[in-house]
Amino acid sequence: MGPLPVGNRSRESCAGHINPVSVFYLVHALAELGFTGMAITVDRYQRSGLGKLILWWLPIRLMAAWIGLREARKYRTIDDSNRALVQSLNGLPILLGRTIVVTARKG
Repeated sequence: MGPLPVGNRSRESCAGHINPVSVFYLVHALAELGFTGMAITVDRYQRSGLGKLILWWLPIRLMAAWIGLREARKYRTIDDSNRALVQSLNGLPILLGRTIVVTARKG
């Protein structure tokens, strides 16, 4: 999405309504702001993606493991503070969810 003009919203524009932020960065921002008990759920699973997931499940898991090891060992970007979140990125809710819902508590 390109930039939107300020003060000139029309019905044809998206009006800034869609903001593609990855789940990782959303949950990371919540954690940085002191939120706890983050949970990632979905409103429902998309059955249309199930066939593709069956075909791609093993390659996704292998690549996630390889990239995860490289990030943890070489770049040291994965540690105990974010390991569970990173591992959840290739879970069924993220891969098959229609709408991803993140909940958290301010604590």
